[in-house]
Amino acid sequence: MPLKTGDHEVVAPRVGWGPSLKRFGYSRRMIYNFISQGGYVALAKRYRTYAQKHGLIVPFSEKIKKNPNLNRLFGAVDVWDGESLAFAKAAKAAGVKKMIINGSAPPEEMKAINELGYLTSAYDAYQDVFPLEANGIIDSGHDLVPENVVLKSDSTRMLAWRSWDGKQSMKRCPAFWRHAAELTIPKVLKTRPYLGRFIDVTTAEDLYECYDEKHLLTRTEKRQAGVDLLGYVQSLGLVTGGEHGRWWSVPVIDYIEGMMSGGTDYYAWSAPYLQHPKKKDYPKWEQYEKWGIGHQYRAPLWELVFHDCVVSTWYWGDSNDFLLSAAPELTAKKDAFNILYGTMPILWANKKTGGPGPNEQGSWEIARETFLRTYRNVCNLHEAIAEKEMLSHEFLTADRDVQRTLFSDGTQVIVNFGKKPYNTTVGGKKYLLPENGFVAKGPRIEQSLSLVNNQPVTRIQTADFQFTDAK
Repeated sequence: MPLKTGDHEVVAPRVGWGPSLKRFGYSRRMIYNFISQGGYVALAKRYRTYAQKHGLIVPFSEKIKKNPNLNRLFGAVDVWDGESLAFAKAAKAAGVKKMIINGSAPPEEMKAINELGYLTSAYDAYQDVFPLEANGIIDSGHDLVPENVVLKSDSTRMLAWRSWDGKQSMKRCPAFWRHAAELTIPKVLKTRPYLGRFIDVTTAEDLYECYDEKHLLTRTEKRQAGVDLLGYVQSLGLVTGGEHGRWWSVPVIDYIEGMMSGGTDYYAWSAPYLQHPKKKDYPKWEQYEKWGIGHQYRAPLWELVFHDCVVSTWYWGDSNDFLLSAAPELTAKKDAFNILYGTMPILWANKKTGGPGPNEQGSWEIARETFLRTYRNVCNLHEAIAEKEMLSHEFLTADRDVQRTLFSDGTQVIVNFGKKPYNTTVGGKKYLLPENGFVAKGPRIEQSLSLVNNQPVTRIQTADFQFTDAK
């Protein structure tokens, strides 16, 4: 809410109460917190304390007791459109230890991929449905229409996703989400040994109500339906992923695609349809550079609260390698953000659009060294600190080009997003960091991208991995 103070305009939050089926159905309460020092980091930590009291902080140290396969998530790269044993073997040979490989391969291939140490996963969604087909089977994408579709307050049924070829889906009432999953997922697991599942939409959309008397639903009940769905997926022993993210999902989700991205309002291309831009000639490109990828205008609030509970990535339509044609320089910047925040990268192997036009290819096919560089520079660090709380984030320079994070095991990360090289000393060693250069030092890793004799040199050292490209 913009306010005028003299000649300046400031933005202040505005609070509004939403009705519960057109009534104030329960008591409402609001908590304000004020601080005199510490800024956004102190506020984030105060919220973490509140979240912990309400059972929302479920760290990986607890989650992994129920699902040891989470170890495969720490230090992985999230890969789409690489669902084949041939790709998995080639990646393994190239030094990629951990991956989420999304898609469907023959059962024997999937078993072999699992044996390579990777996480086999698949796309799934329960919100957007079409009418039952001739077989009459309710599954993730089909249901009784209009009977099981959300009824809005104006007595019309809620529309959902419209595919690129114009097919209109309807919004399944959340009351039926878990039931549809119970009919779908166990049947799949009987033939294919998946270790994970990506549940789209659930944690991306807003709360809404259903006014159908046969399945009335308040916003609170809609939220609980999301918890029930994701909790059920987790109960099957599957590493569970979701889109974008909501605070209420943290106990029942393991990774979220999109928390590193600014949301689709800031994309300058058709990201939901996975159409790559070719040039920086889109109307909202400047908006994206400022708010979607601008390092001066963002702080890792989500990671300050939930880093040790949920792994975050970029959105799949805003992946580390999605802009190789329009802005290839942004891949290195996104890698640098992953390093600073201690998060997971997301890449495409052989990307085929779901829409019209020629197929697009991901970095594995057209820029393999870029794929491997992202994996190498980001994932070794992520493996070291994935389970650690982010304690702090700070801007080290007035222009906000240089930033630092600190994690609970003592790991310190410094990244220079600016074009001017930055001198720093970490652990008694001096580093000159170029644009998107970094240094990270902790008990399990020491790595840097710095200038040596005016040339960029990458060095990575862990207990079981050593790399340098110094000549």
